[in-house]
Amino acid sequence: MIYLFFKVKKDCIHLLKGIFESYEGMCILSTVDRDQAIVQFTIAPDFEKDITGAIDELKDEFGMRQVYTDIHHSLGKF
Repeated sequence: MIYLFFKVKKDCIHLLKGIFESYEGMCILSTVDRDQAIVQFTIAPDFEKDITGAIDELKDEFGMRQVYTDIHHSLGKF
């Protein structure tokens, strides 16, 4: 699995979760820190390009900024 971490607008977490989980089987979006609005994308390796493309399209609208760069380790117990 590939893990990407982003700080997002707090009020957008729920909407982002719905958008990305509609990509069934491709990724899971988990909240790592609700207070700081940090989310973790857990991405199936075969879909990395698809999901990162979707993130690139939405990052400005949802104020997404990548915060951690270790893509091989999860920050949570999901």
